[in-house]
Parts: sequence; C-alpha cells; structure tokens
Amino acid sequence: MRNKLFLSILFASLPMAALAHVTLTEPEAKPGAHYLAHFKVGHGCDGSPTTALSISIPRGVSGVKPKAKPGWNAELVRDGKRVSAVNFSGGTIAANTPDEFAVAMVLPRTLGPLAFPAAQTCEKGSENWSELPAEDGQKLKNPAPILTVTKTPSSAMPGIDMKGMDMKGMHM
Repeated sequence: MRNKLFLSILFASLPMAALAHVTLTEPEAKPGAHYLAHFKVGHGCDGSPTTALSISIPRGVSGVKPKAKPGWNAELVRDGKRVSAVNFSGGTIAANTPDEFAVAMVLPRTLGPLAFPAAQTCEKGSENWSELPAEDGQKLKNPAPILTVTKTPSSAMPGIDMKGMDMKGMHM
C-alpha cells in the first residue's frame, strides 16, 4: 500500500517538473503554418512572482501578433522591419501558478528547429530560458522553448490555420 501511495505521489509530481521551464504547449508545426504559440510559464523565480516575459522571435518568422492578456501590456521589438521580440509586462503571476502567453505568427517554410529564447523577470530575480540543445544530449538547466517545423507533426493540432479568423484583441 505504501508503495502504491509513493508511486501515486511520484507520478502526480511529474507534470509539475515539466512545468519548471518556459515551454511551448504545441512543440511541432507544419512549415508555412499560421501558428498560435502558447508559451507556458511554469513558475516564478525562486518563489518570486513573474512580472515580465520577453520572447525572442527567430529569423524567418513573420506576421507576429501577441494575443491580449488581461492585466498585461504587450510590446513588439523591431530590428528594422522584422519583429525580433515580444515583451509582456505590467502584470503579475503568482510564483507557484503556471500561466500562458500567446503569440500568433506565420512560420517559415524551412524545416527544422526554431528556438524562442525567453527572459522571465520576477519581483526578485530573473531566469533566462535560452540554452540550446547540445549534440551530446546533456540535460539543460535553462532550455529555450523549441518549436520543430516538420512536414508530419505528431500532435493532433500541429499548427492552427488562422486565415480568415477574427484577430480582434491582438496587439501590434
């Protein structure tokens, strides 16, 4: 009985460990897709609430539009005409409360991984989710959110085709 209880607690805690980073809820999509990225923040910084999130946008991604998030401001950072980052600020997420930030975009037609390094700012401290996978497969402490652009995504909703959808509430 104790072993079953221990295993139940262990398996119940696994999803929380998976929430310990900034991740994409849908990590695969088709090339050229109109994609709504949901960046999930699993927690604050060492017990401190999250107060800002900056997401770097890789080259080749276009049509970037942050989705409105009540209580938060969204700002596009540009490098010439290209959107290079989306900054969310002005709100607060409790330290132990997961939440999401959504950004609509059009993906490049090139296959392969796209890294979206994210800088999380908290009332006390910060986390830079910017490490890229190494060839040796070494576990990363602060991995960047990665989207794999593939012809055959393994998920049920590989990229949402948003053509013709009402984009009210999107901030530019």
